[in-house]
Amino acid sequence: MTVDGEAKSLNTAIHLNKALCHQKLNNHDETRHSCDEVLKIDDKNVKALYRRGQANLSLGEVDKALADFQLCNDIEPDNKAAINQITICKQKLKEYHEQEKKRYKNMFTKFANKEKAKDEELLNSEFSKAKSFGEWKDEERSHSITKFEEENPNL
Repeated sequence: MTVDGEAKSLNTAIHLNKALCHQKLNNHDETRHSCDEVLKIDDKNVKALYRRGQANLSLGEVDKALADFQLCNDIEPDNKAAINQITICKQKLKEYHEQEKKRYKNMFTKFANKEKAKDEELLNSEFSKAKSFGEWKDEERSHSITKFEEENPNL
């Protein structure tokens, strides 16, 4: 092994150990950063991808976590831990999308109900205006006969 290869190997080991320590301390951003350092050296390092996936999952970034676990699975198709995490991520994404559907469904239902109430209110106010249009008010009904009406009784 060359000096350069040995340095890369040691650097990889150091950052993987840092990532594990940060993971145990629930410092997920630091875990992700250490894994990124490893992946700069070796972009197919399964441990770094797996730990970064766990950190992303803990941070609620399920899409990124799923991508990391799928890369693990592509590199090592028999990696049962990665397969289990892929299943977990897919389930979380499914739950998230169902919640979003419900949220938007309720929101659109509320908007539709408000619009319907506005339309009914407008229709009722316009109907009441139209209903009173052209009708004689009480004082107009009881007014005296005008000169025109006296001169033209046949009308």
